[in-house]
Amino acid sequence: MVEEVKKYGDFIEKEINKINNIYSTIVFTTVDEIIKEEMDLKSIWWLLSKINDDSYKRRKFIEKKLNNLSEEDFDSWGYKLQNEIDDLHSLLDWKTMTLQGLLDNLTNVVDYEGIEKYFRDVKQMDI
Repeated sequence: MVEEVKKYGDFIEKEINKINNIYSTIVFTTVDEIIKEEMDLKSIWWLLSKINDDSYKRRKFIEKKLNNLSEEDFDSWGYKLQNEIDDLHSLLDWKTMTLQGLLDNLTNVVDYEGIEKYFRDVKQMDI
């Protein structure tokens, strides 16, 4: 059981690294690139959703095993593992939801009518 929680922790760490890389990519993307839809925000949103779903499935698998423990085993050590997997999933869940919220707001920028229509006369500056 402890080994499964460790594997789950390794999985979460790997997924958080992916999420952090996605975040870095998004925040260093220009508004112009977003308006021109050079980044597929919807596919990133769904990738984050898949990461969260995978974490949920793995968490539920471990929880089923924890639920099969005797009351004595759960009280002596199982609850600690339960708290650990809950904390790991919660961290990943908050990161994905927060980043999805950012993507939702960026999608509003893309969907904002008039940006390209009214500002096509503005020339891009090279910095």
